[in-house]
Amino acid sequence: MHKLVILLKRRADLTPEQFRAYYEGQHAPLCMRYMVGVSHYARRYIGPGPGMPDLPFDVITEVWIKDRAAFDMVLDAMGKGILPDDVIADEEQLFDRAQSRFCAMLAEHETHIPET
Repeated sequence: MHKLVILLKRRADLTPEQFRAYYEGQHAPLCMRYMVGVSHYARRYIGPGPGMPDLPFDVITEVWIKDRAAFDMVLDAMGKGILPDDVIADEEQLFDRAQSRFCAMLAEHETHIPET
């Protein structure tokens, strides 16, 4: 399994609530139409802790891709900025696209903490 991690910032004119509602109601369903070879698609909305400064991103999006060939194809397309026109137009309604960051998950480790 291969994972793509996308860090996204909402447009400044959107509240966090408006951002989440649009992403879940409009953008995620639109993107699902193009997710061939994807086994899992998660959005993790984040915010600063009490008394902490604002964060540079509002959501961590994770996309699990089943095989290496499909993963490489997605990375290549994203690296070249190749996305469907309707996805780009929709992103402009939602994100500060200049702040978007795309990462390939190279390794992932989890530590099981036994119950005491």
